[in-house]
Amino acid sequence: MTRSTESADPGVARSIIRGTESQAPRARIERGNWRHAQWLAWALFTFGALLAASRVSAQDWPNRPIHLVMPFAPGGLVESVLAVVREPVEARLGQRLILEHKAGAGGIVGMQSVLAATADGYTMAVVPSNTMVINQFLYRDMPFDPLRDFQPVTLLVDVPLVLSISARLPMRRLDEFLAYARSHPGAVHYGSPGPGTPPHLAGELLARAAHLDLIHVPYKGGAAAATALMANEIQCMLIAYVSLAGQIQGSAVRPLAVIAPARLAALPDTPTMAEAGEPALADALPSSWWGIVAARGTPENAIRRTAEAFAQALSGPLAAERLRESGLVPNASNAAALARRMTREAAYWQVKMSELNIKAE
Repeated sequence: MTRSTESADPGVARSIIRGTESQAPRARIERGNWRHAQWLAWALFTFGALLAASRVSAQDWPNRPIHLVMPFAPGGLVESVLAVVREPVEARLGQRLILEHKAGAGGIVGMQSVLAATADGYTMAVVPSNTMVINQFLYRDMPFDPLRDFQPVTLLVDVPLVLSISARLPMRRLDEFLAYARSHPGAVHYGSPGPGTPPHLAGELLARAAHLDLIHVPYKGGAAAATALMANEIQCMLIAYVSLAGQIQGSAVRPLAVIAPARLAALPDTPTMAEAGEPALADALPSSWWGIVAARGTPENAIRRTAEAFAQALSGPLAAERLRESGLVPNASNAAALARRMTREAAYWQVKMSELNIKAE
């Protein structure tokens, strides 16, 4: 037909050919647009399906065990807390709690492992206050921002520090010890479980507030520091009661004052700093606590249900009694309350760490 058209009228043939050629790119464009529309529809469908699945998964949380990362070595204070509340929390959530110790770099290794996990509520961290509100001002190169990268879940317990001295010293009251320390500048040593820990920082703040010349002696852990205190290698230490419970009960260590608004149930005969005549010291020394956090982006349902489960467990009379016997103060909260406390205390420690000029490598 082409030959006959061309033989009949070459001009018409050229016109027909040009028309066909002009339509070809348009057809390719239309086919391309159709493929693009198909791909876009598939992508939107897939995204919608994934979003719906994530919502269903969040609503069904938890449907498998929950991992609680503890960024320190085994044997710490938090294990006594979790031993008390673990069973009722598991019963309320209907899933097991798997406890994982991931120590290293002052807690940084364990916290990074939480950030590396999917933020789905199945990996959270049980942390002390220094991990969330002090370390960012202690370490020069923190690989994360505790307030920005983590979502508060709930507070667990307040951990009041107790000023204790070696029983080999003759003093029995706080004012006597302070007088002794002032009259022996540079001769009184205080211990801690390590540089940058709350007992270390509390000792520095005590020395500044009370105008004392104290020498810090860091140890590798609270047990080694407690042994040194018994032997009078160090003369005093500010640390949680549970870290010295055996030594206090055995009369090898003498508690002088509690840094808390009220006396501890475990030490009913030991006054608070204010009762011992030093309210200014009470205000100058830090509070300490343990809580739970998760990676930012964790579903709200997982945050809320975790907080509710731990709050119910901590409010039980048996759990509260056992914790108080260990010198701890149950203080469950919600995510918003813990967030406010973390923000407030981080601002406080930013100023204090600058004043103390303490840095860890």
